[in-house]
Amino acid sequence: MDGLIIHKHWLNKIFSGEKTWEIRGTKTSKRGKIALIQKGSGEIFGTCELAEVIGPLSRRDLEVNRGKHQLPSDDLSVILEQYTNPYAWVLSDVKRFDTPIPYNHPRGAVIWVKVGNLK
Repeated sequence: MDGLIIHKHWLNKIFSGEKTWEIRGTKTSKRGKIALIQKGSGEIFGTCELAEVIGPLSRRDLEVNRGKHQLPSDDLSVILEQYTNPYAWVLSDVKRFDTPIPYNHPRGAVIWVKVGNLK
């Protein structure tokens, strides 16, 4: 299984159900169940379905869908400068583990990590 590395702040919003879009600078062909990894923790905190990828997104798309990605309006310019073509990775069926599961983080991994099989 592939694990997606996400900052703690955003991961908490995903687990609370507030955030259903993860904004990234590229599209991905991955679909299905993925692990959710808190950046810098060395642990898998849960799983979700990567249901679809939408984009590239315009400023208007980001503004209209703020409730799905949770980015403050001040950050939209930063995202559009950082990502030439931002994409929404649509997350569903989010499940948080009672206890995080440790994994071995390979050197240089910043977006995806192979984590083996999870139940």
